Amino acid sequence: GYQVRCTRVSDILIPLERRAQFANRHASAIFVSVHFNKSNTGGASGLETYCLAPRGVPSMDEENLSYSDYVQHRGHSHDPANIALATTVHAALIRNLGLTDRGVKRARFVVVRNISIPGILIEGGFMSGTPDQRLIATPEYRQRIAQCILDGVNRYKQAIANQSQKPSA
Repeated sequence: GYQVRCTRVSDILIPLERRAQFANRHASAIFVSVHFNKSNTGGASGLETYCLAPRGVPSMDEENLSYSDYVQHRGHSHDPANIALATTVHAALIRNLGLTDRGVKRARFVVVRNISIPGILIEGGFMSGTPDQRLIATPEYRQRIAQCILDGVNRYKQAIANQSQKPSA
C-alpha cells in the first residue's frame, strides 16, 4: 500500500545532496537510504542502521561534542520519529537476516541531516571480503532486506498511530 520512489534505478552516482533534495519533494513520506558497507581491514561484518544524531549529541565516531553538534539541521525536526524508524527497521533486519548486529547508530550524514521528513540510513552488510559479500551478491538476500524494511516501516507506522491515539494528560 506504499508508493515507493527511488532516487535511482540503475548503478549511477547521485550526489548525496541531490538525494536529500529528492526526499524533501515528498512531504508526507519517510526516507530510507540503503547502502552496503566496506571495511579497510576486511574483517568487519554485520548490519548497521543510522539516524541523525540529535542536536547536542555527538555522532558515534566522536568522543567529545563540537560546535557542529549544536547546529540545528532540517532533519532534527523529526528526531523522535527518526529514532523510532531506525529502531523498528533495524529490529526487523536483525530478526530476519542473521547477520551480526552492529547496532542503531547516530551520525550527521547528509542524507539524514538535510531532509525534512523522518529518515534513516541502512548499511546492509559489508562488501569487502566477508561472508556478507556473498549474501549481498544474491537477489534473494536483497529481496529479504527489502521485506525487512517493509516490516520495520509497518511497525513504525503502527507505533506512530498508537502514539497519536493515546489521550493526553
